[in-house]
Amino acid sequence: MNASFHISAAAPATSITLDEFNKACATRGGSGGLDHYRTFLTTVKIAKCFNKVEACKLLAHVVWETKGLRQLEDEFCTVPGNANICKQKYGSGPNGVIYYPRGCLKVSGQEYYRNFSKWEFGDGNESRLVKNPGMVAASILTAWDSAGWFWKKNVHDHSGTFGKTLEIIRPSDCSNWFERCNHYNLVRVACGLPEMRNLRPMCECPQ
Repeated sequence: MNASFHISAAAPATSITLDEFNKACATRGGSGGLDHYRTFLTTVKIAKCFNKVEACKLLAHVVWETKGLRQLEDEFCTVPGNANICKQKYGSGPNGVIYYPRGCLKVSGQEYYRNFSKWEFGDGNESRLVKNPGMVAASILTAWDSAGWFWKKNVHDHSGTFGKTLEIIRPSDCSNWFERCNHYNLVRVACGLPEMRNLRPMCECPQ
């Protein structure tokens, strides 16, 4: 299947094919697949990624966070014996639900679930994901929507360098920016973009 998506009709050469998408997922041991790819196309629109470079940055973060789309929720926190640790770290709510990282960008915390729930389901539905945060990981559509919403709201306007996007999405990884940048380079190549040579200016988190 020769599938591709034109992120913006006005922007040239901004297509990511299904084959490129699958190769990007393989950089972390995943296989991608048509269902994820189709949802990714919608997510890029939501996120307002108007060029292939920004789309690849988003994809690189998603692939890294989810280990190639194989894990849509925090692996540690899915182990029952780790519940108390995760409650302390991420907070908990009604019936003992825990607001640990879920979705394609693995964002956490009750406030995130509340705000995303309002955006995803409309006014008056702010509590839907607060009561049932597991919905974010249970559905491919919701998992990707959470990434698109978060990117548009917090990242898009600051996506000039990969380092800045890393600082926003996973600041704890800034000390490991070189490894994250090397992975971003792999995704760039998988998506048909040239490999970056001078990594520090594009990938180191701003001071």
